[in-house]
Amino acid sequence: MHGAHPAAATGPRPVCGRVCIASSVGVYQGVPEVPYREDARPRQLPIDPVPAVKNDAELLAAIVAQAVGPQVINLRIATIWGPGSASRGPAVPNLVHAAVRGEPVRQPVYADDGVDLCYVADCARAIALLQCAGTLHHSTYNVGSGRPASPAQVRDALRDIVPGAALDLAPGRDPGGPGRDTWLDTARLREDTGYQPAYDSTAACASTPAGCAAPTRPGGSTAEPARGWPRAGGTGAGMCGWSCPPGWTGTGGGSAAAATRPGRPPWRCWPGCGHRDRGIRAREC
Repeated sequence: MHGAHPAAATGPRPVCGRVCIASSVGVYQGVPEVPYREDARPRQLPIDPVPAVKNDAELLAAIVAQAVGPQVINLRIATIWGPGSASRGPAVPNLVHAAVRGEPVRQPVYADDGVDLCYVADCARAIALLQCAGTLHHSTYNVGSGRPASPAQVRDALRDIVPGAALDLAPGRDPGGPGRDTWLDTARLREDTGYQPAYDSTAACASTPAGCAAPTRPGGSTAEPARGWPRAGGTGAGMCGWSCPPGWTGTGGGSAAAATRPGRPPWRCWPGCGHRDRGIRAREC
């Protein structure tokens, strides 16, 4: 619900004309027709907490837009993936990390469960287009690739890039899933912004593994890094123990470590992932 706060905080004299709020593909949970269209009627049945909150936020955004004045745009965002994420939960990052690190795929990942996969660069461009468009004719837009992609397709693309990767998948579909491919209808997005995805599974896979290599730590450890931290290949290290990217200088001091980028302010980090809890910017060492 906090996502609607910036729109409400603009007060009776808004400082910006448009506010985009990240909703979720999860609001379509239980909708039988695919592709998912923005005008589909949400199912009034018990659903997971996150989609329920996102649906409520969309309703609140409509009230704010009517009462306060700024245009509020709800973005129903597909499954986003790309370099920089250490998560192994979603199927695609799971496969990428397994391929790059030579590890088994964390199961179960079912070969035929196609969903709308949107590469992070495409997602960012779509959001920028919506925010900057001169005129938008709707208050809700799907943001995704507009087509389904299965773990089997991603596996085949990764095998072309990382020869010898095993990437074993469970056959068929998840018995607890919808039993069919799901994806977003992106006609509104295309018509109002001209958006077209630039990355298919092959192009996205080719751009991702370099950012998912196992990080090196003093002593040769390749333990899982905190979300958003850099990967191997850098020089210098701060107290956090992770290697800094090329051209950066790691320095230690006190209870934190800092790394200076040439011509840019330093980022700070802490051991483990405590930087997320201390309100310090969760970025690279």
